[in-house]
Amino acid sequence: MDDAALASDVMTESYPALPQDPVMTAYYWAHVQEGHEVARFIGDLDGRPVAYLSWLHGPWEKLPERHCDVEVWVARDRLDPDLLTDLWRWIGAQAEATGALTLLAWAAEDEVEMLAALDRLDYARDRYEKVWELDLKEASDSPRWRSGTTQRSSAGCMS
Repeated sequence: MDDAALASDVMTESYPALPQDPVMTAYYWAHVQEGHEVARFIGDLDGRPVAYLSWLHGPWEKLPERHCDVEVWVARDRLDPDLLTDLWRWIGAQAEATGALTLLAWAAEDEVEMLAALDRLDYARDRYEKVWELDLKEASDSPRWRSGTTQRSSAGCMS
């Protein structure tokens, strides 16, 4: 639990477009769903934390396919193909040792190095997701957004 802030920093350094809040990370770590198992690891090079790895799975008796989420976050200046492949292989082996039969990994489409490492390890791409972003400052100039804000405010959804 004490490493939540450190892990958040490494995750943010790994993917700055999705900054991680250390308080929220600590909260999630403290409130793992009942029956779930998790392991978390910080990797360092030359005394500097540069990687965060974890695995998480639910109760095996409720998961006949025994799937396990695995994640690897590495500082952008350390995105070496061999290192990434080794880290994904290592966390996968850790998860497999718990009884996992299917590993689920996540990477954004612009994480070319991560996707290449997963491809090297024969992970199959199963799903693609689309995510939309709304710039609230820019959208606030829109008459349609302003009227929607008034309605939402009165419903108590926005402050």
